[in-house]
Amino acid sequence: MKLQSSSCGNPGVPPKAVLSGGGKFAVGDRVQYSCVPGYVLDGHATLTCITNAGNTAVWDFPAPICRARQATPT
Repeated sequence: MKLQSSSCGNPGVPPKAVLSGGGKFAVGDRVQYSCVPGYVLDGHATLTCITNAGNTAVWDFPAPICRARQATPT
């Protein structure tokens, strides 16, 4: 079976997030997310471009989001 697509495409950068890695977003490539200071990551920090059952390139998880860090009670 022929690979339908060899690129997952840009997974996008959620608000307050920083994306590193990537390149061509090809199968086997990884991207890493982090958040700007004052925000915490909710979701998977690392995404990997894989092939699914339909032989299409997809990200293994959805892009995470960054949530405002909750103030700790004193």
